[in-house]
Amino acid sequence: MKLTEITIMILYFVLLIVIGQWSKKKIDQSVHSTEEYYVAGRNIGTGVNSLAMMAALGSGGSFMASAGTTYKLGIPFGAWMVFGAIAGFAFASVLVAKPMRNSKKFTVTEFLVERYESRFFKLIVPLVIIIGSSMYLISQMAAGGLIGSYVTGLSYEWGVVIIAVIFVLYVAMGGCSRSRGRTYYKGL
Repeated sequence: MKLTEITIMILYFVLLIVIGQWSKKKIDQSVHSTEEYYVAGRNIGTGVNSLAMMAALGSGGSFMASAGTTYKLGIPFGAWMVFGAIAGFAFASVLVAKPMRNSKKFTVTEFLVERYESRFFKLIVPLVIIIGSSMYLISQMAAGGLIGSYVTGLSYEWGVVIIAVIFVLYVAMGGCSRSRGRTYYKGL
């Protein structure tokens, strides 16, 4: 095992937990805790949101998926993938974000169901999101497995298991909030 890398990784995860707990406490004390949790009190501007989107696009899973897809389908497809990510964000900012903000809805599903009064969207939008998120998560787990394998010296499979446990704990810790004596489960 590589002691320096493991120490840095553990310190990083501890820092994330401390920041998460501090944020959770701040949100729990807020009068509008649901709005604070889902949409950051609607205080995040386009600039900060752009940086968050670019951070997600610059993750290990994206690099692995991009490299494999470009290798399999060619450089023109890879270029379109990059252009699509940038144009997609601009497109979503103009056509989706503003109407959703004005509707005071938190999710795309809520927005579409209210706007079109259709049960179809109540079923299909979550399925599309689950399928898309699963593809992204698989490449993230593969990248995490490689990193976990390198840092711990264990096999790739154990690296994936370690990263999966960290993902589950990270999501579970952020998904529960206590407010005024009641417990609300947010997220998974």
